[in-house]
Amino acid sequence: MHHRLMRIMVWNMRWMTRYAGFIARPLVRLYGANEIIACGLRDEEGNVSIIFTPGAGHGGHHVVSLADGSWTNHVSTPMKNFSGTVVRRYDVPNVKNGVILRMRGQKENGSQLSSPKITVKPQTIYNLELLSIRPNDDKSVMFSWKQAEGYDPMIYFLAVENNLTGDTLSAIYTRETFWRYPAIKTASYSVGPSCPPQLANSASYTAKLVLVDYDGWVSHVAEKQFQIR
Repeated sequence: MHHRLMRIMVWNMRWMTRYAGFIARPLVRLYGANEIIACGLRDEEGNVSIIFTPGAGHGGHHVVSLADGSWTNHVSTPMKNFSGTVVRRYDVPNVKNGVILRMRGQKENGSQLSSPKITVKPQTIYNLELLSIRPNDDKSVMFSWKQAEGYDPMIYFLAVENNLTGDTLSAIYTRETFWRYPAIKTASYSVGPSCPPQLANSASYTAKLVLVDYDGWVSHVAEKQFQIR
């Protein structure tokens, strides 16, 4: 039932963003301001971590796990950010497959925040071939990932980074299988800069595509470097 409801919500979000973005995007921003947007993944060595995008004024982040019907603190340690200063990452050691996690935190006024449930799974597949990158003459960039739809994701997350500075230039959530940099208003939700900068000739950039399933788990990651020539 949970997955069925999520599919309906995501389907509606996709079409509302495409044809009635002025309605859909404020609703998603309101959701993002009152929850922690987070998902779990394994690195290429099999270690579990949670990546998340803290909202303005959010702090006190920590991981909890569900056991015997109650949530308890789980050991977690901040590690190198997943993307620039926008997407943070916490290591979650000694956690078994099937365990349900959440990221918790609070607002400046003390009200509590929580992410949706995240079910730990055996693997995250790293496949750069899922992501196609085509720079254009006007210095925009078309990203596409049509093949990724075959893995039944709930939503996609795409971040673009400057390799020299480490800054995240854009970070968006979408249900489409394509996106053109820097058009963040065509995405369902943006957690990066409100005005992505123009890309420079011969500079080096990295794009990270993340496929998040209906259990809050990252099934696939595609990471590629590119340049504007």
